[in-house]
Amino acid sequence: MSAVKSIIEAVSFTMQEEERQWFADEIPVLRAELTTPQCCKQQSCQVARRLNRYYRQCARAFLAYCSHYMYPQALNAFEQARQASAPLPCAAAQLHCTVTCNQNQVLSLYIDCTEWVGTRDALTLRRADTWNLATGDPISLKDCFPSG
Repeated sequence: MSAVKSIIEAVSFTMQEEERQWFADEIPVLRAELTTPQCCKQQSCQVARRLNRYYRQCARAFLAYCSHYMYPQALNAFEQARQASAPLPCAAAQLHCTVTCNQNQVLSLYIDCTEWVGTRDALTLRRADTWNLATGDPISLKDCFPSG
């Protein structure tokens, strides 16, 4: 009996939304919002589990960054504003995923990570992921273009 590998042309997912806040004396000083893809439970294949695990890890890393890096900065800005009797700031961070392709065994998306802390302008970093849905492996840029 030979094992038949199921080939996924497209993956079914929902966008999971999450929100966290960090406080100083019960006043919010940092707010984080996340939107990440989560493959539907009906797709119990290895590729869907791998994608879910990867994007859950991205969300955990983002929240850890907020807790360990942004929160101390936001707390400091809050304390300085309170001592100066200035308006109390509330820093913000967003991690937002946008799917750009989900067909022909390819899932492609980009992630915008935006933060506002200590400045009036936002800082946004964008990175992209492209996945081979047949294998569950990332597709590198060089695989998208012929050599030469």
